[in-house]
Amino acid sequence: MKADYKNWMPKGMVAGFACAATAFLILTIVFAALPISANVKTVTSSF
Repeated sequence: MKADYKNWMPKGMVAGFACAATAFLILTIVFAALPISANVKTVTSSF
């Protein structure tokens, strides 16, 4: 049986993409939460 390498990717590349996706997810959550917390602080302090 002949080996089929059509869908082959290096393990390092898969790990790199996984790390990059995780980093972007964390950064997105952090930067999306900053304006919300800043608005809550200004709204509560104005009362």
